[in-house]
Parts: sequence; C-alpha cells; structure tokens
Amino acid sequence: MLAKNLMKTALEDIELCGAHLDSLTQGWLLGKRAKPLFGIQWNTLWETPLEKVRQQLNIQELPISTEANEAVLSRIANPV
Repeated sequence: MLAKNLMKTALEDIELCGAHLDSLTQGWLLGKRAKPLFGIQWNTLWETPLEKVRQQLNIQELPISTEANEAVLSRIANPV
C-alpha cells in the first residue's frame, strides 16, 4: 500500500511528493523510538490514562499541524 501511494503521488501529485516523504519519515522515526506494541495486553490498559500509556511505551504524540501534514490532508480533503 505504501509503494502504491508513493507511485500515485509521483505520477499524479508530484508537488506533494516532499510532503508525503516528510510525513513518512516522521512516522518511521516515531515508530522506531517507541517500544514494540506486539504482545501488549491492551485490555488491561483501558483504565490507564492515555498519556501514561504513551509514556510507558515511549510513544510521542504527533504534532497536530506541520507543513507536510497540512499539505497531505488538504489534498485528501479536496481531490482533483
């Protein structure tokens, strides 16, 4: 799916290529920093505040607004 979307961007939305790659890189780096999520008994964490779970798993909250995210979201919301 990732390859398909990158190819689509390269062919149809080349001006968004940088924004897509920036978002992809940001997500990759955040994922690399986080602890593995497999094998966690999620059902035991329902009562735990989300911020505490994020802290325990080293999951950093994605910034709400970045130039790359805004460009991608704008394109999704207003397809040509």
